[in-house]
Order: sequence, then C-alpha cells, then structure tokens
Amino acid sequence: GRLHRIQLVRLISQKNPILNVSYVISLFALYIGMSVVESLVFLYFEFLGGSNTMCGLTVTVTVLFELPLFHYAPNMLKLLGSPISMLQWGCLAYVVRVLGYSYIPQSHPYWVLLLEPMHGITIAFALTSSVAVADTWMPKGYESSGQGLLSTIRSLGQFVGFIIAGYLMDRTLYRVLSAIVTAGACPLGMGGYF
Repeated sequence: GRLHRIQLVRLISQKNPILNVSYVISLFALYIGMSVVESLVFLYFEFLGGSNTMCGLTVTVTVLFELPLFHYAPNMLKLLGSPISMLQWGCLAYVVRVLGYSYIPQSHPYWVLLLEPMHGITIAFALTSSVAVADTWMPKGYESSGQGLLSTIRSLGQFVGFIIAGYLMDRTLYRVLSAIVTAGACPLGMGGYF
C-alpha cells in the first residue's frame, strides 16, 4: 500500500513532534541557501573575477571532499550521535562557506577554493541525516515515502531560494542566505528540549 500525505504528517507528529518539525524547518532553510550555491555560484565567482578554470577547480575540490565524507557518513553519524547533530553541522558548514564568500575581495577570487571543502560537509551531512531521519519516521517498508517527503521539502526550499536570488545579487545574497540558514537551524537546536 501507499502512505497518503495525512498519514505522513501523523507519523512525523507521533514521536517528538517539535523536534521533527524543527528538522523540517531547518532542512527547508538549508535548501533555500543550497539552491543558490548549487546553481548560481559561478555567476558570483565571475563577479569576483574568477575564470572558467577556477570554477572547474572549485568542483574538483568539492568532489574530493564529498567522496570520503559520503563513504564514511555512517561512521560520522555514529560519531555525532544523531541525525539532528549531523544536520546542524551541515548548516554550520554552509554558513561558514557563504559568509566567507561574501567577504572575499574581487581581486582574490581563488580564495573560494579554501571554502569549497565546506560544501562537502554540507551536502554529505544534510543528505545522510535525511536518510537517517526518514528511516526513524517511517514504518518498515515505507522508508521511500519518507525520502519522498524530505525530497519535496528540499525542492520547495530550492524554489524559495531561487525567488530570493532573483531579487538579491552579489554579496548581499550570500549574507541573507547565511542568515536564513542560521535562523532555520535555531529551532532545530531547541527542538530537542521541548
């Protein structure tokens, strides 16, 4: 059988609903920011004076850090203790990265390479935590429904991120996105205490 939307909401609200809603808010906020970094960041690098070669190097650095993080993600999840902590670390890495972008002088675009490893932490931790959270929310055999729900939340976040990016540009955009992700992560930090 299938789980309907109402059943998904009931499952999320059964065990620690405040923490679960906080997780959804944080994931949504993170993907508001991730939408810009995933799709529009090369335009910003061009603004900084970066070349096509530099953009290619950023992808190389990012992937070199992502691969081992995804490989060791289950170990990292155990080390951090929970998917909640893992998402918080992913949000922190995102904020450090984009705030760093916003302070790089136009005459030094290659400094972005120092921040690119943060993308590996953000994406590996966010996706790994999503898998772990969906697994705890859903009954056996319905894990893919949980993944579908979280994928929808990520996609809605990306949609909102693109709308924001349509209005803001350059350094201001990255500072606003870091504030959104920080604000989204705050309820997650408090959600376990209610």
